[in-house]
Amino acid sequence: MKEVIDKNFRVILDHIESKVEKNVYLEEINANIDNLDLKILPKSGGEWDKLESDLFFDGGQIVTELSNLEFKGSGVITDPETGVKDTIDLRAALDLCQIVLSPE
Repeated sequence: MKEVIDKNFRVILDHIESKVEKNVYLEEINANIDNLDLKILPKSGGEWDKLESDLFFDGGQIVTELSNLEFKGSGVITDPETGVKDTIDLRAALDLCQIVLSPE
């Protein structure tokens, strides 16, 4: 099972990324980000086959843990007062993430 998830993790992420909203309103700063292109990638340009992963069972659920990943992407942010647009680059490390599968 671990081997199957490891080999298909990129396909899982591609599916998730296809569902991500491309235009997002940020209430905290009263601004809109358009053309958001955000992906989960191996940290610092690493390779997919070198990711550290582990699989275990917890209370009837299958848990896969992965490390050395990061969110990376860009979008166009619009200043709500002036209408000026600027490109924003996003990057955030994911020290440890989990995928939890419930067989039910």
